[in-house]
Amino acid sequence: MKTLPILAILILCTTIPLIKASVTSHLYKVEEKITVYGNKVGPYDNPSVSYRYVDKKNPFCQPIIVDYKNQHLGEIIEGDKKAESVYHLNFAKNTPRQIACDFPLSEKDRHTLSKFISNRFVFELVIDDIPVRAELGYSDKVHENQYVYSHIHFNMIYSSDDGKEGWVIFSNVTLSEPINFMDPKVDSIEYSYTATWSRVDVKFEDRIKYYKKMFFDSTQHTKEMEIHWISLINSLLLIFFLSFFVVMTFLRAIKSDLIKIEEDEDYNEGWKILSRDVFRFPKRLSLLTAILGSGTQFLVINILILFLAVVGTYYPTNDGAIYVSILILYSLTCVVSGYVSAYWYSSFGGKDWTWNLVFSSMIFTGPFFVISFILNIIAAASRVTKALPFTTIIVIILIWGILGFILNVIGGIAGRRSSAEFIPPIKAKNFPIRTPEQPIYLKLVPKTLFAGLLPFSVIFVEIHYILNSLWAYATYQLWGMLVIVFILLIIVNVCVSVVATYIQLSSEDPNWWWHSILNGGSATFYIWLYSLYYYIVHTNMSGFYQTAMYFGYTSIICLYFFIHLGTISFFASFYFVKRIYSGLHYE
Repeated sequence: MKTLPILAILILCTTIPLIKASVTSHLYKVEEKITVYGNKVGPYDNPSVSYRYVDKKNPFCQPIIVDYKNQHLGEIIEGDKKAESVYHLNFAKNTPRQIACDFPLSEKDRHTLSKFISNRFVFELVIDDIPVRAELGYSDKVHENQYVYSHIHFNMIYSSDDGKEGWVIFSNVTLSEPINFMDPKVDSIEYSYTATWSRVDVKFEDRIKYYKKMFFDSTQHTKEMEIHWISLINSLLLIFFLSFFVVMTFLRAIKSDLIKIEEDEDYNEGWKILSRDVFRFPKRLSLLTAILGSGTQFLVINILILFLAVVGTYYPTNDGAIYVSILILYSLTCVVSGYVSAYWYSSFGGKDWTWNLVFSSMIFTGPFFVISFILNIIAAASRVTKALPFTTIIVIILIWGILGFILNVIGGIAGRRSSAEFIPPIKAKNFPIRTPEQPIYLKLVPKTLFAGLLPFSVIFVEIHYILNSLWAYATYQLWGMLVIVFILLIIVNVCVSVVATYIQLSSEDPNWWWHSILNGGSATFYIWLYSLYYYIVHTNMSGFYQTAMYFGYTSIICLYFFIHLGTISFFASFYFVKRIYSGLHYE
């Protein structure tokens, strides 16, 4: 494991060039054509339900010849369907009023447009990788009329060093000239557009900062930051008091127990009575070590993703970068999963290490592929853009199969060869001790549910905003705050795990192995409950497809964090148990 930092650096060097934008691909000469891509259109309340913007069935201007953009893997996974629109812009040159088209209205078009307006459909255009969104129109419920905006004005901001060439910094649109298309006298809609360009002194490398300034320097953002800081302060206070409890109360109790043991050799109560049972290896050892391997892999992935985010790799104009990086990082870090899983499985005396490698490679990817495949079938049946093409599915499977699985096997072989037999401080007896009946509050379910409350309390505010970025038209950019919360989560998880394990051993229950994983992983139960609350209270999502997508991918995320937090909890408990029992001596 000494090579882990070197491995992390190599992985980052492999990932960053694949997802970082280059200035040369965004450089334009004055009056050079800038392609305005039409991407998606869909209801505001159901962001995952999106359809192609360029589609002859849509009741607004469509290009005569459909020319799709060559999209990279991240854009395809994100569900983008970018095609050249009817809007024509020239770099740094104002565009006077232009007629996009004179769209004839049939009864079918009126019905479709009415459906779009009733469901608050939002369209998305993409200009130099900058997404621009706006609603198609609005409903006048008082007079029972519906209006569609017929004019779009592009507000373009650019930068140039010499006045001959430069780059786009920012773009948004202003819609105007609403038309009551429900009026029988309106038999066509004349769609038009204009554009104005404003010059600023901003480097291309800083355009994401300008983008954030335009969107995030607002009263609402200030209030959100106050919420984040209040939550962070609460978490810090929680850790302070929890650490105080662990150090001043909990450790003193352990020290008192050790003193009693040293003074009285016949003292055999509480956790000491389990000294010859606590290191008895649990059932389903292969599954347990597979969880440890995947959980360690997820810890590495989280650290690398947060590093990439903090250095500015993920931003709203870098389409699908986070999906590509997750796919690459997951595949490359499979070597970590294989190594850790095989190392501990062999150290604990496991013999069937080949099945252990299969478990470690499939414990997360198995459920992920099954759920994703089912959701993709539902998406294809619903004709939404989120449906991945068959070729893309094959590419993803090949990346994981050729790269991820092979690295998992290589890591497993290395872990098995470098492992050494685990010699517990005290040898286990041939027959297990009888566990006494536990009070209801120390039974598995109540105990683990209580253990998950504190870690969840640290992260629930960030979960809300992350859900906003996943299931609403919002962007999460508070990566520095997320790094702090991630560190606090690990600290709280470790403290809770150690305390819960000590209480369990003190009640003469030696079955701490699986319990420690459940103690840490139980926070995901509250994550799932909060996701349900968010779905009911904070969204207006509806329909079978949207519901299936939401709860399907929420389940995948919860499985990810269960394995991740459960692994951290296990290692905290393992080294704690090993430490306190190493002070006991038996003939």
